[in-house]
Amino acid sequence: MSRHSVEQKLDIVKREDSSRKRSKPNSAIHIPPSFWDYYPPLAQQLNDAHPSIRFDLKRFGNGMPLLLSGRAKRVVMPIIIAGDNFEEAKNDIDAAGVFTQHRERIGKNVDELRLLLVHGDLRQDQAALKPIPGKERHEVAIVEAQESTTLKLAHLMADIAHVSHLLLIDGHSQLAVSHFENVGIPVINVSAAFLMIDVLRERGLLEDNIENVICGVDFGNLSLVEQIIKRYKKEGLDLDLAVIQKWRVADESGVKSHTERELIYGNVKGKRVILMDDMISSGETLVGTVELLLQQGAERVIVCGTHPVFAPGYYDHIKQLLADDRVEVVMTTNTLPLVRPSQSGNRDLPYIAGGMRGLNSPRKEMEMIDIQPFVGMLAQVMMFSETAAEMRAKLAKWIVDLQPPYELAAKLTGMKIEKPNVTMIYTSEGEYIPLIEQDD
Repeated sequence: MSRHSVEQKLDIVKREDSSRKRSKPNSAIHIPPSFWDYYPPLAQQLNDAHPSIRFDLKRFGNGMPLLLSGRAKRVVMPIIIAGDNFEEAKNDIDAAGVFTQHRERIGKNVDELRLLLVHGDLRQDQAALKPIPGKERHEVAIVEAQESTTLKLAHLMADIAHVSHLLLIDGHSQLAVSHFENVGIPVINVSAAFLMIDVLRERGLLEDNIENVICGVDFGNLSLVEQIIKRYKKEGLDLDLAVIQKWRVADESGVKSHTERELIYGNVKGKRVILMDDMISSGETLVGTVELLLQQGAERVIVCGTHPVFAPGYYDHIKQLLADDRVEVVMTTNTLPLVRPSQSGNRDLPYIAGGMRGLNSPRKEMEMIDIQPFVGMLAQVMMFSETAAEMRAKLAKWIVDLQPPYELAAKLTGMKIEKPNVTMIYTSEGEYIPLIEQDD
């Protein structure tokens, strides 16, 4: 989708808020250093589009830090929390407490600090689970001594920065959302997947004679899939549902494991499948899932993943997808830039020159949708909405309320689907210890 096309789609919301921007000059934006360092073009666009609040870091004579803040009714702070900037982002959330700190006689500089999480890998919100050999789909072991990253972030946002609202782009984890809400921070989760579906529709890819099916790579994406089906049915596009269950299978020692998956609901034979994921990491999961769909008779596959994490191995895995003629499109967005901080290294969009279709055929590449106008619209809505309810009303067509995945899978399929029970602890020595004995 071109920049102009996205801006046209978002123009109604932007026009609604343009007059409010003039009447509320005390709404401001704060671009923290970690966001500037990670995504300079987007940081500059947001900074140019909105009034900024003063934020200075100075030093006392003895070297102790001194934070200085301007004053505003509310401040929106965009942030990216990735593996290669985690400490910097955490420090910026901590420093944002200067806005909301309540000092005697002075009071608070900022009444509301609203956080816009453009990307956050929130899947590390609970201890990892290890498969128990022979019992993989029914019982699992919990890995000892692993902290919850999002639980720590939730307390930092609530107790130090005093964040009043949190807006996520494809946050994915229902448990992580509960961590934020349990400390009193209202959460709104929006998805850029709708933008990708709109692009596919504009190209006419979903309007031919092939039936369209949509599914996620596992139960974790079902909240998004359900919402996509509901929204586009109202717009005249019928999408059937397919559900894939994924689990880990241990080897004989129980130390290593591999992923297995099964299409447990829906019919994909002779149909086009839109495969949805919240992020593209190594791409290995996508390759395995596409292979399953093609084995089940899918005629065409379109792959969509919002966040281009692009972990080691991604390039070859995405090229493997592109090389199959039955894979029509592999698409992502630029919530994370291709040019990364120096310690992380830059990324490239995978492509094939001809591939299986012959050396003289056109180049086929992974596509990246420009999400910056969408992020700008989100920031504008956050700045000029009085309440969380008003924000939700304006963003309703992009909101996905995350639900417990196993319960949702059972509801959508009508099948009895039970979450594996945690019955053992997996120790740092590689041993399985019954959970009951450990509790005693």
